[in-house]
Amino acid sequence: MQPLDQTETTIGLDLAAPPQSASQDADNQERFALFVKQQNKVLSLILSGTPLERVLFKVADISESIIEGAFCCIHTPDAENGDPVLVATRRLPPGYRDALERLQPDQADFPLTAASLEARPSFTADLLASIPDENPCPAHETAPVYDIRAAWAQPLIGEADKPYGALGFFFRAARSPSRLEERLLEGLAGLACFAIEHTRSRQALDDADRRFAALERIERQLNH
Repeated sequence: MQPLDQTETTIGLDLAAPPQSASQDADNQERFALFVKQQNKVLSLILSGTPLERVLFKVADISESIIEGAFCCIHTPDAENGDPVLVATRRLPPGYRDALERLQPDQADFPLTAASLEARPSFTADLLASIPDENPCPAHETAPVYDIRAAWAQPLIGEADKPYGALGFFFRAARSPSRLEERLLEGLAGLACFAIEHTRSRQALDDADRRFAALERIERQLNH
């Protein structure tokens, strides 16, 4: 695991890029600079002991600032019982959030859950054209109601290939990600995994410290 510190480099994002026009390169550098700036805000939250849900909310929030026109959410299993937990920004329509929360973990025909199941990116450029004829999931069924036209999902894969769910993006226009956006999705997913692993590791250490302190108190009581 990488050292936990603020940095001018990126977590999970390869900055190497093929030659492009001067305007494209300038846009790339601007978006990479924004990524680094926002990444350091997440690192500060982790260092300050912020609860994981708030850290993930911040990752989803900055994802929307980096991927233009997106509504963002993070779909991850609960550390204790494995039940899916959805962390979404306020921009995601509440009714559509409810539909996403009703997704079954084995729902292989919708990008958010497919990315988790298959451990690879899942992009649907035109969601309305891809609604199954039979037994569509709630997120497919309600997409026309909330004018959700495209859905992208990047798997969250941590150290030792440990799966942590997926990072989802939804748009009101049908479109696919550019090469730059694909790389930014990888970086944002890496940042989410970094947050999950470090925050859960800290919480596990805190729990261990509390248990040890409780055992010490019991031992002192028994010895008196």
